[in-house]
Amino acid sequence: MSAYFIRWKFNIRAYKNLKQGFIVQSIIFVIAIAWDYLGTWRGHWAFPGKGLIGLRIAGLPIEEFLFMIIVSYWVIIFYKFMMTKLRKVK
Repeated sequence: MSAYFIRWKFNIRAYKNLKQGFIVQSIIFVIAIAWDYLGTWRGHWAFPGKGLIGLRIAGLPIEEFLFMIIVSYWVIIFYKFMMTKLRKVK
């Protein structure tokens, strides 16, 4: 919700159009999920059953997929916000 508020309040456009947004989010999503699969496969981290919905896709909990979508969008909005603010400071 905070990303949408920042986007609305400061009139920040994350992407030029919907197609660009879909492409960028898809690339980030694929890389992030591949990273998670590698990390769980190598045993660096795990997703214990408590506190999870229980729905898994190919071994990863659904929450992890949602997390990757939400966090990547928030990071892009925050980056655009900071670039807008830094340009005004100069």
